[in-house]
Amino acid sequence: MIFEKNDKLEHGTDNISIVLRQLQTKICQGQYDDVYLQMLIRVRKLAPQAEYFAVFYSLYALAHGNYEVALSCARDAFHVRKVNRVIWHIMIDCYSHLKRYDYAAYFQGLCKKFYGEPLKLNLDMEQKEHILSMLSLGNGIANYAPLSAGRAFFDENGLRFQGSLFTGEYLPEIRREGVLPYFVGIYPHGTVSSQNMDHVVKKLSSDEEFIANCSVGTIFDLMRSNKAKEEYFNPVGTYILPLAPTVNGQAIQFDFANESRKVLLYGRLNYNFYRIDGQTRVSSKQDMVIGKTIRLGHSPKRKKLVLNILADALAWEYVRTRFDKLMPRTKAFFSHGMIFDNHYSVSEYTFPSLATIETGLYPAESQIFHEKCAVGIDNEVKTLSEQMNALGYYCVNIMSDGNGVYTGVTRGYDRIIVKSYDNKAYEGVSRTIDQLEAFSECDQFIFLHIDDSHPWPLPDYRARLSTQTHLPLDDRLTTQRYKASVNIYGRVPFYMRALDDYVQMMDRNLGVLYDYLEANYHDDEYVVQLYSDHGTGVYELGASGKIPILVGDYSTHAALMMRGCGIPARGLVTDELTSTVDLYNIMAHHAGGKWKTNDSNLPAALGGKKREYTVSYVMYPGQKFAMCIRTGIDEFVLESQGPLYNDGTVNLDDASCRILPRDGSAGADTPERRAYFMQIAGYLVRHIHNQGISWVQGRV
Repeated sequence: MIFEKNDKLEHGTDNISIVLRQLQTKICQGQYDDVYLQMLIRVRKLAPQAEYFAVFYSLYALAHGNYEVALSCARDAFHVRKVNRVIWHIMIDCYSHLKRYDYAAYFQGLCKKFYGEPLKLNLDMEQKEHILSMLSLGNGIANYAPLSAGRAFFDENGLRFQGSLFTGEYLPEIRREGVLPYFVGIYPHGTVSSQNMDHVVKKLSSDEEFIANCSVGTIFDLMRSNKAKEEYFNPVGTYILPLAPTVNGQAIQFDFANESRKVLLYGRLNYNFYRIDGQTRVSSKQDMVIGKTIRLGHSPKRKKLVLNILADALAWEYVRTRFDKLMPRTKAFFSHGMIFDNHYSVSEYTFPSLATIETGLYPAESQIFHEKCAVGIDNEVKTLSEQMNALGYYCVNIMSDGNGVYTGVTRGYDRIIVKSYDNKAYEGVSRTIDQLEAFSECDQFIFLHIDDSHPWPLPDYRARLSTQTHLPLDDRLTTQRYKASVNIYGRVPFYMRALDDYVQMMDRNLGVLYDYLEANYHDDEYVVQLYSDHGTGVYELGASGKIPILVGDYSTHAALMMRGCGIPARGLVTDELTSTVDLYNIMAHHAGGKWKTNDSNLPAALGGKKREYTVSYVMYPGQKFAMCIRTGIDEFVLESQGPLYNDGTVNLDDASCRILPRDGSAGADTPERRAYFMQIAGYLVRHIHNQGISWVQGRV
């Protein structure tokens, strides 16, 4: 059976649920005939946006032995509904038949993880390691790369799974032709080689406690690379070559300009950088890790620097009224640019919000919403980093928490430096300045993700020393139970003081970066943006009955400010509505690119048009779906009665709806306003509202 039984759907003469039930009966009877095709035509007419037609046509093609057509249709269905057991089964059948055992293993990993299904692997010996890697990707989680929560190993005892790290090897990802895979190295600490850290990581890479604690702050270096014993370079111009040894004390031979030089490299998996400006041969007896070369040179079509700073969880609803006190350096810097005062995040936490920013798509469109499910964005989707890479920028994610790697959201970065948590501004600023100085001869796109402003759940949260010494004992001895950071609200004094102190520290450290930029660049040479991916409910008074906490003002009113070339340098604070999804089109404006998406909008302040509304929603399996649509004057709040399913759908037939004025006055809920909002909401939830039709075991 494909769909779960639901008696209340059996009404009407042309209801989509009835047609689907009839198709299900035909499948059970093995009747893939002309009547089946006629019913499919009705399905496409009744639900053109849904995955139903593509799924059932795939099954039709499979029944007739046409695996290529079945796979093509399954991919169309996967585009709409990435978390779906039936689609995964079709993918397994097609890829297995077509001898793409790596992809078959990936979808089997998903089925094993979510439904406990037994594996039927074909461990082709030539692809064995890659097949196990893809199985691990499917069986793992979608964040915290290069960690894996359920990596597959095959030894004398057979197949087993355990928490592990991908280090000294390629990271599992959906490979794309012409694009080098990410190789996982170790980021060096200070002036000495990282061989000691490499030794520790090697010893603990399969230690469950080490993995559970996110590798205890180890920093990983993910770079587009290949492995070879020999490589020839004949560049036009000057390039920088990243090179890492695969063993400690590896002998590397450089042949160039009628010279032959040998160097011993220590610090296994630690990238070193070499300037190549003529014919050069690099060789070794052992494999070397050879990173994607970096071409030096500036183009007048590009900025010298585009810098995006993501201040994780910076709650603008709170900070905006305390900007002078909490972030004076940031205010002073961006007073020469623009500050958007009415900016809202689409999502309430980082995993889906980062995907929205980097793709210009709402989570329901990209299908990147489920942090426990490592499904990737479509190849047709071009991320911000891919767009900037295509323009010729050297793209570096200088500080990452591992979000976006397994899903492909950050796949356009040539290099990603990852630490799972505790990514403070002082460290990111130091890295960024080092990066700017090292590659001053090329145009750079740098993404800096800092988390000073992010609350962490007790008892893990270690507040700054100033917080600990200045809080009264009653406030210091917080007894709040452990809970996810998105669920921390109620104006707990400990959290409020801790965040104030951390935000002030973040601002001081960012001030060093602002000073460096002003001293080394003209305003027409760069673009700098600081934004948050969401806010935090720490400042909420509690459940006021206004709107659900997770889409409330403190959780979703985010920061957005910018300065540099093409940005009005008038210290403008604008109340124009903007959304995190707009950063995609905004970046195209800054970079002179031609990309855009329908979900994203270029603000009028930058030459585009004013946005009518913003949307924030909670799309987390196991929780109620909640959405807030904000205009300049009012807000529409929708909340489901039941929890969202694993596949990202929920029945909204009985959802609660209300309209509230944003200024707190009464009388906003009129028939005209309700009709206006219902039309918008209907479009926004077209891939979320399942009308009571649920796939088998689609529940959490």
